[in-house]
Amino acid sequence: MLLKNEKFQVKITEDETFTLESTDNLPYDIFFNPENLDRSNITKALRIRIKSKDRERDVILIGSFYCYDTDCAVLEDNKLAVLMNNTVTVIDLEECKISKHEKFSEFGCYFSICKFQGDYIIHGELEIVKLDKDLNKEWDFSGADIFVTQDNNKPFQISGDKILLYDWNGAYYELDMNGKLIYDTYKK
Repeated sequence: MLLKNEKFQVKITEDETFTLESTDNLPYDIFFNPENLDRSNITKALRIRIKSKDRERDVILIGSFYCYDTDCAVLEDNKLAVLMNNTVTVIDLEECKISKHEKFSEFGCYFSICKFQGDYIIHGELEIVKLDKDLNKEWDFSGADIFVTQDNNKPFQISGDKILLYDWNGAYYELDMNGKLIYDTYKK
C-alpha cells in the first residue's frame, strides 16, 4: 500500500521473514509492538517505510496475524492510522512514535480502514465500525451474514455520505453516516 501527502510518502508491506525475538531479522530503525506480543502469539509484521524531504525511516509494526497490507492505513497530515485486525495504531510520522493505540473489538476479522467525514470507518467480516478521530467507537452495524461476497459485488463501498454493503448471501444494505440502515434487500 502506498500513501502520499505534501510531507510524507508511506509504503506499507508485509515482512514475511520477520520473527519476533530473532537475530536474523532485517534491520529496522524503529520497532513497534503495541500489544506486547511474543513468540507464543501468531503475529504479522508490517514494514512501514516513511520518506520525507530530509529523511527515510524503516519501521516494523507487530500485530495480529489476521491483518492485511492493503487498505490498512489512512495518512492524514503527519499522522498514520494503521489497522491490524481489531486494533488501530496511530503513528506520529514527524516524531516517529505511537501517539494512540486502541483495541476496538473482541470478535471477527477486520479488513480495511478509510477516512469518512473526519472519522474512520472499518470494514470487518462481521461488522462495520465507525471510530471517531480519537479512536472511540461511535457505532457498529452487523448484517444477516458476513460482509464478504462470493460473486462480483464489492462487499464494502463508500459513496458520498452512504456506506454500501453486500453480505455472503447477496443481501444489500445501505447505511447513512450515523450507521442507521436506510435500505436493505434482506428483509424484503
